[in-house]
Amino acid sequence: MSKGKKFLIILILILVVAVAGVITYFVVQNKRNKTAETVMICEVNPQVQFLLNKNDKVMSAIALNEEGQQLLVKAEFEGKTADEASKLFIQLAVEAGYVELSTTGTQVSVDFSGLKDNYDELKSSVTNSINSYFDENGIIAGAVATVTDDLKTAINNVKTTTEDLTVKSEQELLETYKKTADDMAGISATLRAKFFEALDLLEKQLEASVTSLEATIKEYEDKVAEAQKAVDEAPELLKESLQYTLDLAQESLTSAKNKLNEAEDKFQKDIKETKESYVKQSEAVFKELKDKINSAIENNKTALEAHRQAIAENKADVQAKIDEYRKTLTTNE
Repeated sequence: MSKGKKFLIILILILVVAVAGVITYFVVQNKRNKTAETVMICEVNPQVQFLLNKNDKVMSAIALNEEGQQLLVKAEFEGKTADEASKLFIQLAVEAGYVELSTTGTQVSVDFSGLKDNYDELKSSVTNSINSYFDENGIIAGAVATVTDDLKTAINNVKTTTEDLTVKSEQELLETYKKTADDMAGISATLRAKFFEALDLLEKQLEASVTSLEATIKEYEDKVAEAQKAVDEAPELLKESLQYTLDLAQESLTSAKNKLNEAEDKFQKDIKETKESYVKQSEAVFKELKDKINSAIENNKTALEAHRQAIAENKADVQAKIDEYRKTLTTNE
């Protein structure tokens, strides 16, 4: 084999390995992007709960109060890193006037729950991201990050449930949280409780129908079994009449199974229509909240600009006050 051919083969093998490596990387990253790992709660007055994937990027954001909902209708958080989302959260809170500019100090609380073995790196990066915004704008404030590992509270923050969460693993709790977040996508915080009440009512109605129909199905399954046995054991002369009884039982069984499928289909249809109704109602709420935060930002613009000009003339002293204030903050591990 000539040197040229050997070189070509080696080059092809290198390319194949490189392409395989790139494909593997993107497959792994795609899986990590779709896998929930952490719930991050940011609070200063607005309260927002973020679901993060394994790459620490926002999968969904849920407002825990009206102020938090205002921030969510103002900006898109999904797809941002935890650092970006937390900084945008505090930026909007400041611009809307939820953080005092002339104050002895404002504490921003950030809490993490989830599956990471160690949250130190994420805590540090998010804290630094928030604090960098305060430093840039000369605001005496600081972030305190904690790890509570309390996914049960995170779930109950968005949906009070009678389900026994204590028996679930951390992974199961995170999956429950993700499903809850998916269920309420597009529904405002103010309508959330009524929405889940409507879902609970539909689920109870389905449960009652399923219980009744399953009992009926069991009854007809027993009748079919008895009728089939009678046909199998009967003399030839009686088989025809007994077969008629068997056919009737099988028809009744099929009818009951069809009704069960229809009940489940109706449930899915009712769920879809209920969500569409609440999403539609939420659109009006979101518009009102967007107008509200836009107005607040406009009204606060002059004060914020005056503050920035003032601290620009005395930046060193302001930063010293910021640093002094942050020394008073404590982190509860």
